Amino acid sequence: MGPVLERLAAGEDVGFTRVRISCPGLGRAPYLELYGLREGQAGSRLVSACPVSGSRYGSILVDRGFVGDTISSRPPIDPRNTDVVEVVGVLRPPEPRTAVTPANRPEANRWFARDVPGMAAALKALDPAPIFLMAETSSNPEWLALKPSPLPAQISNRHLEYALTWFGLAAALAGVYAAFLLRRRTD
Repeated sequence: MGPVLERLAAGEDVGFTRVRISCPGLGRAPYLELYGLREGQAGSRLVSACPVSGSRYGSILVDRGFVGDTISSRPPIDPRNTDVVEVVGVLRPPEPRTAVTPANRPEANRWFARDVPGMAAALKALDPAPIFLMAETSSNPEWLALKPSPLPAQISNRHLEYALTWFGLAAALAGVYAAFLLRRRTD
């Protein structure tokens, strides 16, 4: 993980890079709840800090996965736990905040936008990397309600289908217009 974060520190784009990292205590680490949707269901994404070494950054924020709003329980927290959890995931830059994104409410542990400095401060994480690790493997395999949200294996490319649709509609409209002009001319 260290070399990837060094490339990030040097200004290189490391977004969408798959990495493997060992995180001490991640399975029982404190977490923040980031509002999210998964398959049409509202819920929270649990975000924790993972200390890293061998880099200019001291930590990285890990999106451990999604828990639906229908589940009231959460994974146990024990900051003294140091059991190492191996996480495989994809690095993702935080999405930009939009005009309709509600304000984060750190005092209520309710987050609506990925705010690396604010989240790191709330988690007491030192020198956070300006990127998130989206876990593809579970930090809590014994707690099935937490669903890691990996990236799709293949992002669909439907540009040809869209182009054919729009050009087909344009051709149909041109045909209707030509028929209108032809009819008008014969009248």
